[in-house]
Amino acid sequence: MNAVAAELTGWPAAAAVGQSLSEVFQVLDADAGRPLDNPAALRETCGTGPVGAAILVAKNGAVAFIDEGAAPLRDRIGNVRGAVLIFRDVSERRRQIAELERRERQFHSLAESIPRLCWMANPDGHVFWYNRRWYEFTGNSFAKMEGWGWQSMHDPLVLPRVMAGWRAAIQAGVPFEMDFPLKGADGRFRQFLTLVIPMRDQSGQVARWIGTNTDVTTVREAAQALRDRERELQTIADNTPDILSRYDRQLRHVFINRAAERVSGRPQAEFLGKTHRELGLPDAPRMEAALRFVFSQGERRTIELRHESQAGPLDFLVQFIPAPRPDGEVEHVLGVSRDRTAEKAAQDALRATDRRKDEFLATLAHELRNPLGPLRTGLRVLRKTQDAAVMQRTHEAMERQLGHLIRLIDDLMDVSRLTSGKVVLRRERVSLESLVEMALEATRVQVEASGHTLLVDVAEPTLWLDVDVTRMCQVLANLLTNAVKYSPDGSRISLAAWREDCQVVIAIGDEGLGIPAHMLAQVFELFAQINNTLARAQGGLGVGLTWRAASSTCTAAASSPPAPASTRAAPLPCACRPPSRWRLDNGLESVMPRWISIRKRI
Repeated sequence: MNAVAAELTGWPAAAAVGQSLSEVFQVLDADAGRPLDNPAALRETCGTGPVGAAILVAKNGAVAFIDEGAAPLRDRIGNVRGAVLIFRDVSERRRQIAELERRERQFHSLAESIPRLCWMANPDGHVFWYNRRWYEFTGNSFAKMEGWGWQSMHDPLVLPRVMAGWRAAIQAGVPFEMDFPLKGADGRFRQFLTLVIPMRDQSGQVARWIGTNTDVTTVREAAQALRDRERELQTIADNTPDILSRYDRQLRHVFINRAAERVSGRPQAEFLGKTHRELGLPDAPRMEAALRFVFSQGERRTIELRHESQAGPLDFLVQFIPAPRPDGEVEHVLGVSRDRTAEKAAQDALRATDRRKDEFLATLAHELRNPLGPLRTGLRVLRKTQDAAVMQRTHEAMERQLGHLIRLIDDLMDVSRLTSGKVVLRRERVSLESLVEMALEATRVQVEASGHTLLVDVAEPTLWLDVDVTRMCQVLANLLTNAVKYSPDGSRISLAAWREDCQVVIAIGDEGLGIPAHMLAQVFELFAQINNTLARAQGGLGVGLTWRAASSTCTAAASSPPAPASTRAAPLPCACRPPSRWRLDNGLESVMPRWISIRKRI
């Protein structure tokens, strides 16, 4: 008995000599735990070979797993005279095998429980195992899937790319990762993310491949839906007229829409990662102070500012809105800058209209009171006098004041029609001569009373109009009346008509005070008057030019040179076939128009 045997059995070699085998070698079956037959029985047979794995119980009770074998000793004639026992301690190997089997069971248990398709393959790629979820998804058996049968579950259009990548990974012994569709038991394809890693032995060679297939269809669909949603929001943000921005805690832009580019003329990319101060934007200190307040207090802040753009000054209302994290700390601030330029202009215009209305009412009260006084006085005179001359003068004065009242009432009716949109035009054919004569007749008294000189100059014959005669006469008479009112006594007033291409222009000029430049855009608005004190002195409610702007389908405009003189022009389109021709002594002719526009030159 050698030293190893002595150590394992616990018997010294000298003490073991002469002892029975069953005393020295207590051997149990490794699986059943029962005593094994004494190897000495080999002497009764002619067989040789290993006995198998067993448990050796030492003299001191210690146990060890052994791998034993026996060979008979024979004499010259072949009879068995003894036996040679050979055994080795395999406890560590048994422990390693048991640990490997335990890990294998754990792996299989894990592979069966994970929500992924899982499989294992030999070094050459031959698949020898699938987990339960693979069979549930594909609806196939191992017999169909073993080896390379999994190819039937792939999209034929994608399979060549999959095979090329998998074979390259096998040849190189490197991990394989790919995204491709797999067909389920319902015949529909779902997208899977596949990852295959090599398991290596102690020598570094690939012992097997372990692969997983993760269904990413829902994730990809959600990601695509999110991208679509982001694209929709980006489209909305880029097409809103408001400037939308987002700031981090360093007050830098992390998002801005295209409205900022339209207003500032700078590309969107130029804003990102920069503060207002770094961009050199106006009111940067106010903007950044508001942002710091929102970040620190977590409350909204609203400011107003004016931006000088290429199109002119723009008024903005800027709101800063906190965007807190779940813990309440403000992570970002959203900015909404709304262009209020048109809104403020409308508010200013509304206030101006209200102011003009108030002035109009004051003027109306004054204008109505003026003729009422003389009428009352006239009635008193008529009651007290029988003098025919006095009565005649009184009647004439009262008729003038009554006419003034009638004109005021007509103006009020015009206001009602203009504001309610009930302007009705009754067109009829009329000669320009008749129209001018009616306008001159309506203003003859004022012209003569002021000592003005009226010059009429018409350059071309045979001109006819198709207009609302009453309104057009009112237009020309109003222009002439204004020229009389606002020109010094003894001035010259001109009325001229000429053809411009397919239009006939009627122009009335005077030597009056003119219109201030800042009033040019307002003279055609309702209740507008250049100088309220002067307007009261001269009479009128401020609706005449509004009527000219509203008459027919006309357009109206005004201009004013520095000189204190004015020209009022009414361009009318010519008729293609005038019905007749006529000429005044000064050469005035007319044609039939379809619309009228007004120009006023000062």
